Amino acid sequence: MIYKTICRDGINTQIPASQTDIKLSVYAREVSEEIRMPGPRGAVLVLPGGGYKMTTFREGEPVALAFLAAGYQAFVLNYSVTPAVYPQALLEASAAIDYIRRNAAGYNVDPNRVAVCGFSAGGHLAGSLGNLWSEPFIAETLGIGCGSNRPDAAIIGYGAMTMGEKGHWSLRDILLNGMDPGSYPMLSLENSVNEKNPPAFIWQTLEDTGTVLENSTYYATALHEKNIPFELHIFHGGPHGMVLANMDTADNPKQLSPRIAKWFELCTAWLEYVYDSRGPGRAGS
Repeated sequence: MIYKTICRDGINTQIPASQTDIKLSVYAREVSEEIRMPGPRGAVLVLPGGGYKMTTFREGEPVALAFLAAGYQAFVLNYSVTPAVYPQALLEASAAIDYIRRNAAGYNVDPNRVAVCGFSAGGHLAGSLGNLWSEPFIAETLGIGCGSNRPDAAIIGYGAMTMGEKGHWSLRDILLNGMDPGSYPMLSLENSVNEKNPPAFIWQTLEDTGTVLENSTYYATALHEKNIPFELHIFHGGPHGMVLANMDTADNPKQLSPRIAKWFELCTAWLEYVYDSRGPGRAGS
């Protein structure tokens, strides 16, 4: 198994400096003569949540290990948090996707099957990457090729997607450093979905009071209006921060639910369906 950590300069030397020591952790199966894999694996970049104040372990390594067990090469990005503001984390997530593609051969990754998966604030970051990957300033800042940072699919768990009335006020203030959200309307992600978005898998629980239902439904509606394929799952019961809904990620009994844990199986089946149904290559890049 390949397990290592890549620092900021190792990801991309042109990522702007911040006060956070960012890192990209790699969890990848090595090619073995004893294990005949069908070829390069899909990859998933995991973006933990934490309100842009921190990146929580519960939504990082355990999720990466679950994807690894399901047949994907996995990566976790601990991105910059406060006092960093937009677009710092978006640039770092873009650089991480580009890094995975540039090093696809070394990690036995299929560069046409690189997904992003985020939870809560990490879900907002994953959605921002899905919406805004083609913004010219990203490629210009990082010195990367156009489209090398585009995820082939976006997986969003109870994402804090809107900056509107149903949004999370503290997250909005941290990300924008108190600026009026009207200054960056595209960060209320239902406003910036476009024809270049990748397909999306969205899930959350109905009783989540940290990220209320409209965060998911507004975003799903915007995807539908742009004819972007998506799958939306709303589970009855369950508080904020369910993650895998099993013993690997629960910090209290309310976060244990075999029924809600099925989102992961649904997600990996959806990923393969999306990849298999689109034909060879990456659509929309």
